[in-house]
Amino acid sequence: MTTQKVDQWLPTGLAARTLGVSHDSLKRYADRDGFLIEGKHWRRGVHPNSPRLWNLPACIDALAYRGRFRQEGAA
Repeated sequence: MTTQKVDQWLPTGLAARTLGVSHDSLKRYADRDGFLIEGKHWRRGVHPNSPRLWNLPACIDALAYRGRFRQEGAA
């Protein structure tokens, strides 16, 4: 039996808290650093003023690969 990760899309504030980074850092990783990719790690809402939604499992993988993900209880 195989297990699949289920996409979990969260708004910026909740995604940032869950990932243990600031919302500014999360946006910077997408906009300036460019390793969080639109369509894979985040997507825009349906309206111009809608919040971004972040694919939590994909972001965890990307942040862990970059060494920026901190799990609770880790030193």
